Amino acid sequence: MTPKRNKLANIVRAYFSRPLNTIALLCFILVVLLCVFAPLIVPENYNTIHVNRIFEKPSWQHIFGRDRLGRDYLGRVLFGGRLTLKVASFATVIGFLLGTAAGILCGYFGNTLDTVVMRFIETLEAVPFLLLVLVFEIMLGLGTGNYRYALGVAMIPRLTHFVRAEVMKLRSQEYIEASRSIGCSEMQIIFRHILNNIFPILILQLLRCFAEAVLTCTICGYLQIGFTPPMADWGTLVADGYHVLRVYPWISLLPSGSVILTVLSLNLIGNGLHDALGQKQ
Repeated sequence: MTPKRNKLANIVRAYFSRPLNTIALLCFILVVLLCVFAPLIVPENYNTIHVNRIFEKPSWQHIFGRDRLGRDYLGRVLFGGRLTLKVASFATVIGFLLGTAAGILCGYFGNTLDTVVMRFIETLEAVPFLLLVLVFEIMLGLGTGNYRYALGVAMIPRLTHFVRAEVMKLRSQEYIEASRSIGCSEMQIIFRHILNNIFPILILQLLRCFAEAVLTCTICGYLQIGFTPPMADWGTLVADGYHVLRVYPWISLLPSGSVILTVLSLNLIGNGLHDALGQKQ
């Protein structure tokens, strides 16, 4: 077995050595698969209204029952999760790539670039995250298409600050100076040494950002921000069931439970990967 394959095998073994990590990964995979294959699981259009079947209780034909307009609620939850995960994934990729790149450049090269960029970043960090998302949403224009960009851009400040701090710890290390002295270019040092050493921390941050994006999407959906009817996400579904929580509790509890399971699983997966990668560096 080659050293790279042996290292990967050790990381996998270290991750799955804890049952909680395995359970978290399986739960997250289950949520994703159910949302991805929602059209096969629920062939009925989740927006189809049946006025004579309003708030029908869960049954074998309709596992989650029906909502206030008689729509199949299993379909609403699965398609709502599909939309939430799609927007959160897109926003996380944008925020993670741009924030990581900016943090590495500022932390490694410093000087004027670091001064200018970090003053702007610190200004944005003073604004609460949810409020920052709303500000960018207003600037870009209301709508799901712009909402995912607004969420992604709002993630950049904290990621930039975090990555910059980690890079600044490494750039003065002796092995960095040694690499520079033997003729390695700055880009080679960044990719071979800087990124390699902060990779476990980046993985943890990536999953935490994704979890936060899912939670933020849900909060904004609950506030009726970012999504327009008849589109449904987990947040709008929670809001739909708020006024009938005592009589029909599953209307709010099912999407709420989906959000909790997803966010908790992502955080546990991130912690497990961080520990496994840290042990096998």
